[in-house]
Amino acid sequence: NLPHDYMIESNVSESAASGPASGYYTQGVAYYTKLIDIPQEWEQEAVYLHFDGIMMNATVDINGCKAILQHNGYIPFSVNITPYLYFGKKNRVTITVAPSMQPNSRWYSGSGIYRNVWLVKTSPVHVAQWGTFIRNKEISTDKAVMDMTLQLENNTGKSVQASVKTDIYEQDETGNPKGTKVASCPAMKVKIE
Repeated sequence: NLPHDYMIESNVSESAASGPASGYYTQGVAYYTKLIDIPQEWEQEAVYLHFDGIMMNATVDINGCKAILQHNGYIPFSVNITPYLYFGKKNRVTITVAPSMQPNSRWYSGSGIYRNVWLVKTSPVHVAQWGTFIRNKEISTDKAVMDMTLQLENNTGKSVQASVKTDIYEQDETGNPKGTKVASCPAMKVKIE
């Protein structure tokens, strides 16, 4: 069950490497393994694992192949797992967490997969994770002028032509779209390598 902190389940010791900063809990290496079914019809898609947080020195292996090593335990990250998948079969995902460098924080950091994990299927040509950047240039009671930058990702292995169109919707007080379109950028044709 995620999120999970295995450090809080470990023993307490006066000789814990991070001492009072970790509440004298000891660390160790942990392995999280899950078998996931990847449908055959996803074979022409791009498949990612998105981690909101793993503390720390996390290695993500897919079917025995190292897909990524992420040292920093405080930032989210995504990994393209498409090249390592067996479509139409079960796939083994193993995450190794090794917070051996202690102390690693000035406070209790915990250890393990301490935030959500998302399996994301998308088109091979798509807007990259965190690939949308909007900057306000001018705001008044009459109008708002914004610059938008989109980073596109191409996992097809060849140069492609794509069409990009952006619509902006009014939001409610919680940040969810209300359904009212307030602006549109015309579709642009772009070549992606």
